[in-house]
Amino acid sequence: MSLRSSMLAVLTLGPAYGLQLHHEIEARTSRVGCINVGQTYSTLSRLTIAGYVAPAGVTDDALPLYRLTDAGRAEAEAWLAGHTVEAEWSAMVAHVLLAASLPGVPDGLRELIRAYRAAWTSPGQGGALAPSAAYANDLLASAARRWLDDVEARCATGELVARGYDDNRPRRGRRPR
Repeated sequence: MSLRSSMLAVLTLGPAYGLQLHHEIEARTSRVGCINVGQTYSTLSRLTIAGYVAPAGVTDDALPLYRLTDAGRAEAEAWLAGHTVEAEWSAMVAHVLLAASLPGVPDGLRELIRAYRAAWTSPGQGGALAPSAAYANDLLASAARRWLDDVEARCATGELVARGYDDNRPRRGRRPR
């Protein structure tokens, strides 16, 4: 999953500071501790230079806030709608979980799930793989489609709920072991 796209998607909730974005992405995708905080800030810098993100003032304790530009919002909406999908398990899981957690996206979530379902159903996915590798690919594709069905069902029953920013402020510094 692209950190760049994830950050743009989370910023659809409104302005945020770097550590807040880092925390939101990890919490929404169940990737605790997997994203380097420094990578978050370097990605924010690149997004600002590219014109997708702009400064939006500061918090009460002087942390710089960032907001989406029109180009950044269009990019986020395209990613959330499934215009770009990767047929790779962890990328799919993070993309779908993040999209499902954002208000206003659940309607578009059907399109995203449909795009991933198509990516995991395309004929000849095994290509010139050995029979055992082709079998493994088929099993993984079947598991991906079942997982997507489950996510869709959980969204329909309200089990997966979209939410805004977490009110608990992430702590600075190293996490306790």
